[in-house]
Amino acid sequence: MQFEFDAKKSLRNKQKHGVDSNQIQKLWKSPFVELVSKYEDEPRRLVIGTLADTVWTVIVTHRDEKIRIISARRAREDEKEVYQKLRKNHSG
Repeated sequence: MQFEFDAKKSLRNKQKHGVDSNQIQKLWKSPFVELVSKYEDEPRRLVIGTLADTVWTVIVTHRDEKIRIISARRAREDEKEVYQKLRKNHSG
């Protein structure tokens, strides 16, 4: 799996949310769910998973064979609920 991201946006994300694009890539090594985003200008996805016991939401788009990380933040309560529900249904 190959990732790409804007280095300046990654730094701003680190300052604002406490995680940069290099760190958040580890989320793909744990169980995660991927949902279609409501964003309309470009096809985007929400990737929700855990990293260091925190549930994160990562906004990505797929370009060619790469995953472009747009931003990452702690998951909102509704996103945590969706993540837990989908994980539970998928494992059982």
